[in-house]
Amino acid sequence: MPGLSADLVIDYYNRRIKVMNFRGPFEVLNPFLKELADLEKMGKIIVYTPSREVHALEACGYEKEGMITGYFAGEDCHIFSTFPEKSRKESPFPKKKDRIVEECLKKSGSREKNGERRVMNTKINTLPEGYVLRPADEADVPAMAALYSRGFQLYPSPLHKESYLLEAMGSGVFYLVIEKRGKIVSLASAETEPSMKNAELTDCLTIPEERGKGHIKSLILSLENELAARNFKSLYTLCRAPSPGINGAFSSLGYAYTGRLVNNCKIMEGFEDMNIWCKLLR
Repeated sequence: MPGLSADLVIDYYNRRIKVMNFRGPFEVLNPFLKELADLEKMGKIIVYTPSREVHALEACGYEKEGMITGYFAGEDCHIFSTFPEKSRKESPFPKKKDRIVEECLKKSGSREKNGERRVMNTKINTLPEGYVLRPADEADVPAMAALYSRGFQLYPSPLHKESYLLEAMGSGVFYLVIEKRGKIVSLASAETEPSMKNAELTDCLTIPEERGKGHIKSLILSLENELAARNFKSLYTLCRAPSPGINGAFSSLGYAYTGRLVNNCKIMEGFEDMNIWCKLLR
C-alpha cells in the first residue's frame, strides 16, 4: 500500500511476528498482521514503536509490555503486544517472577528514574589466577556451539550451530569468553544496531561448575566498555523471568527493570517470560 511499510520478522520457531520500523497508519497495517498471524499460526504479535505511535497501538487493542530506553538513537522504544492465541497471554506464576525482580532491586540498592539507572565507579571483577577474559574468534566456534548445546535444551536462536555463530560474528555480533587453562567456561555477546546506537546483551552462559564466581558480571562490564568505546548509548537485555541469577547480575550493575514480555520465546523447557533490563551509557 502507498505510504505504508514495516519490517516484519516472521519467527516460526517462537511462533511470533515482530514488527519494526513501521510507517503509515497502524490501523491499516493491523488487519494484515492479524490475517498473517492466523495464516501462519502465530501466537503473538510484538510491535516496537516510538512514543508518537503509542496511542495508535492502544486504539487497536494492543497492550504495553515494556520499554527500552534510548533504543531509537536516543528515543525510547515502547513494546506492545497482542495475542491471537489467547492461552499465550497467560503468564505462569507471575507473582513469583515479581518477587524475583523485587528482590533483585532490593539487593542492588540502586534508584530508578525514567527507566535509567547507573552505578558509579563500577570496575570489572578481578578474575582469579588462571582465568582469561578475551574476545572470541572463529577458532572458538566449535567449543562455543558445544557449550550452548549442553547449556540450553531450547533457545530462541540456534546457538548450537557453528554456521549460525559464524554468521553472527560476521554481522555485527561480538562475543566475549572467559577461559580457564585454555577451556571456555563462560561467554556472552552483544547484538549491535549501529545506526540506532543500541545493543542487546545476550547469550550469557556459564558452565555449572563455574557458576557463582561473577563471570557473567565480568563479561557484561567488558561488553559495556567495548560498546562505550564504539559510541553506543542504549544497552538492554531480555532475561529469563524465572531465573534469579541472571536478573540479579544485571540489576546489580545498574540496569533498570522496564517490563516483562509474556511467553515471548522458547527457552529451556518451552515458552518463557522475559524481563527487560536497560541501561544508558554516558
